[in-house]
Amino acid sequence: MTTKSRYATAAVVGSLYTALVVWLVGAEARSYRDGIRRDRERGNVATPALALAASPSRSALPPTVPPGDEVAPITPEPITPPGPPEPEPEPATVIPKLEVPAANVEAAPSTSAPRAARSPGAVWADTLDLNRLTPQEEARLGAELHGLVLAGNLADPNGDIQRLKRAGDPLIAKAARKEVEYKFTVLDSDEVNAFSLPGGYIYVSRGLFQLVGETVEPEQDYALQFALGHEIAHVDLKHALNLVAAGQAAGKAQGVDTLNQLMVPIGLGYPDAQEFAADTWAYQRMTTQLEHTRRETLMFLIKLQGFSERNGFRNGRVIPESKSGLTLVENHYRAHPAAWDRLDRLKARGVRPAGGGSPPR
Repeated sequence: MTTKSRYATAAVVGSLYTALVVWLVGAEARSYRDGIRRDRERGNVATPALALAASPSRSALPPTVPPGDEVAPITPEPITPPGPPEPEPEPATVIPKLEVPAANVEAAPSTSAPRAARSPGAVWADTLDLNRLTPQEEARLGAELHGLVLAGNLADPNGDIQRLKRAGDPLIAKAARKEVEYKFTVLDSDEVNAFSLPGGYIYVSRGLFQLVGETVEPEQDYALQFALGHEIAHVDLKHALNLVAAGQAAGKAQGVDTLNQLMVPIGLGYPDAQEFAADTWAYQRMTTQLEHTRRETLMFLIKLQGFSERNGFRNGRVIPESKSGLTLVENHYRAHPAAWDRLDRLKARGVRPAGGGSPPR
């Protein structure tokens, strides 16, 4: 891809991002509600896993923004979102919301109404100014998002939380935002994946352990440590909050609440500059403060590069498709920039100037 075409793509992406947020969240909510209805008809009261929306245009990736730790994304112009392949016989202006389960309540979302009612947490989140959150507000926001994640993705009760703490705590100690309390969750999924949410919520799939391998000595768990460091960096640098803050009002005006807006980057990935900044954050701390070698620090991306080549997302930025069978959460690693590009940038010990996504090779 030429420099000129990359700039053109970035301009188009900036105008489409809000529309994609509205369409993707609305389509996923409809799919979620349909799953509940089908389970009710079969007499199954279990909460169905969140289904992915149908694949949107590849041009609708998150916008590329200038590099730096505090990324200020482009404010998109509100446009009319594309409809899903099979629109429902409901008013097009009404977009159903995903219900966030109330804290400490283990029950499926209510099915007595044609669409899920907004939770008190979702209503509260819409009142927030994401640029000026207090530590207490961010902690509650993270808890609300945590409920949304677990509504469609099971936690692994046998997950090795202690291993995550051994690998992650040395990097948490190097974070700038000391007020954040980090919390680890292992998800019951064989997909190779890890992601984070505001408030210090870090998620690792069971499949990620399979990629990084078993280890006996904590100091040798450097592949897992880099993966965790990348996610800790997203929280420490407020990437999700900064990304959504600029388009928060426009999204709400089109019917997408703040909680759902904050979930979209999990399925579609963060802009290149934020992903590369998170890599750099982890790389610098592991090599200069935790005294890992460069090869040890790069080992996770070396493993991820091989995995991506074997599993059909060599060049990254894969848009979720319903036929994949993945949840929105499980698509997260596939939506990243190419692992080989991330690896090359760290090998060069610098981040290239902003101007586009990973070129195919």
